[in-house]
Amino acid sequence: EASGSGPHPCDRAGGQCGRSTPMPVASAGMEHIPPMPSLAALVPKLIAVGSLPLLVSLAGLGPATPTFYNLTCLAGLVELGLCLMHLRKGTRIFALRCELFCGFGFRFACLCVLQVFVLHPWFTTTSDMARLVRIQAGGPGGSSWRLPELVGLAAPVTEVAGPDEGRDLEGHRWVLDPEPEALAWRPQTISVILPCAEEREYALRTVQSVFEQTPEEVLKEIVVVDDGSYPPLSETHLTPDVQSRYKARVLRHERTIGLIGAKKTGGDAAQGDISVFLDCHVAPQPGWHKAFLRLIGENWRRLVVPQITVLDIDTWKQVGPAGTGGMSKCYLTWDADFKWFTSEDKRHVPVISGGVLGISKRWWTETGGYDTHMTGWGGENLEQSLRCWLCGGEIVAAEDVQVAHMWRGGSDPR
Repeated sequence: EASGSGPHPCDRAGGQCGRSTPMPVASAGMEHIPPMPSLAALVPKLIAVGSLPLLVSLAGLGPATPTFYNLTCLAGLVELGLCLMHLRKGTRIFALRCELFCGFGFRFACLCVLQVFVLHPWFTTTSDMARLVRIQAGGPGGSSWRLPELVGLAAPVTEVAGPDEGRDLEGHRWVLDPEPEALAWRPQTISVILPCAEEREYALRTVQSVFEQTPEEVLKEIVVVDDGSYPPLSETHLTPDVQSRYKARVLRHERTIGLIGAKKTGGDAAQGDISVFLDCHVAPQPGWHKAFLRLIGENWRRLVVPQITVLDIDTWKQVGPAGTGGMSKCYLTWDADFKWFTSEDKRHVPVISGGVLGISKRWWTETGGYDTHMTGWGGENLEQSLRCWLCGGEIVAAEDVQVAHMWRGGSDPR
């Protein structure tokens, strides 16, 4: 019928027309179901969820913890999942019901409540606390947030620190980049550590050279670590009377554990203000100790390396004129090796060679010495260099100090 108010013509004819699909019938309440969203509608939701950490910081509620970010990521995944369910025919009804009973506004409000709850101190985990403590408020690479401001405490930041970070071994607050005056001190004595393995005559001549070139009031001791030599060095070349004469003491490993372990044994046992590690086949030149005392006295977080020259093992003298030549600087390669080099900056050293260096006893202790899981030799110089630089220290070259070193020669079997 023209007016459309009467029955359909096909209905009068017995319903035998080409229409095979019944007219949809709206069920109760379905007229309120929100429209099916598109992927474009997902973008503003993800932006709203992802901006929560920034909004919290701008509002002054505190820095976002890892748990805070985890909840934000979870909420974003929920929104993405609902959007994908809308697009799939088999899960569309379930997604529509979720939108009907808890729309995006309700979900966003619940997320905000959860995030505020997470920021409360009773929920903050120990690992979160440790990450929130910054060594320097507003310092390089750090944040201006302080833990007391986060949890509403009246105590200063120096009174709140994690169990394993934020303080030195004496309990003081650790400052990554302090004023130079705070690092200056007055070291008086030096312990020389010599790791040796079967270097009998060379060990004796090195001990004699160190003793002769170091003032008695400066030389605290010479610590020789016998790394499994057989027979023991204390029975052949470094007998008790030799040790007494040259202020030496021998620490022995019954079996060879490697250069790194021997150096750690000596470094841990050293009693001087400064520990100087030397190979067991060197001859320090006159006045070598002065620069070590001066440079490490300016900054107890320093590693100091001298100029390493060539030693004539027959005469135990330095090859070439005094005060000339020598190397001290190395760099790290991509295959975890090191190479010698020179540069216009004569002072700072990226990587040490490892055989000859000076370090304050305090810096040795604070940085943990050498890694106990490193065996044999090689690589400890790279690890120690990186640890020193990353923990607020530095490595400098003593340009006026020379230590003659025995180098391998293809024509000399020694």
